[in-house]
Amino acid sequence: MLVNDGIHQELLAIMAPYQPGKYNISDYAVEAKIQLVKATGSFSFGMFGIIVRDTGKGAYNVGFDDVYRRPSKAIILPGVAERPYTLNTEWRKYRAEVKGNTIKLFIDDTLQLEGIDNRYLSGGQVGLWSGDVVLNISSFKVIKL
Repeated sequence: MLVNDGIHQELLAIMAPYQPGKYNISDYAVEAKIQLVKATGSFSFGMFGIIVRDTGKGAYNVGFDDVYRRPSKAIILPGVAERPYTLNTEWRKYRAEVKGNTIKLFIDDTLQLEGIDNRYLSGGQVGLWSGDVVLNISSFKVIKL
C-alpha cells in the first residue's frame, strides 16, 4: 500500500515505472483504489488524482480539487472540464480513461466527468498526484483500450 501523509504543501507526483508511450500505446485507462483519509489544512484547496499522457511538456491531471469544500470539484486539468462532486473517506475505485481526444473520469465504474482536448494525444507516462491531502492507495493498474 502507498500512503501519502499530506505534510508537503506543494503538489507531489509519483510516476509509474510502466510508460504506455514507450510502447506506442495512447488509448488506455488507469485505475487506482484510493482512500481520501483527510485534507491536512495547510492550503485552502487540497487535491489529488491520476496523471495520464504525461509528455514531459504537459499532461492531463484527472481527479479532484477544493477537497475542503462541500462540494469539492471533479476536474480534468488543464482546463478541460470540471463539475461539483462531494467526496468522502470511503475506499473508491478511480479510473482515468484516455481514448483519442476524449478524457473521462469514473468513480466505482460510474462516469462522473468527460472532456475533449487535443493537446496531449501520445501515450506518455502515468502516475498519481496530490497536494495537501492524506491518501491511502491499495492498487494501481494501466489497461490498454
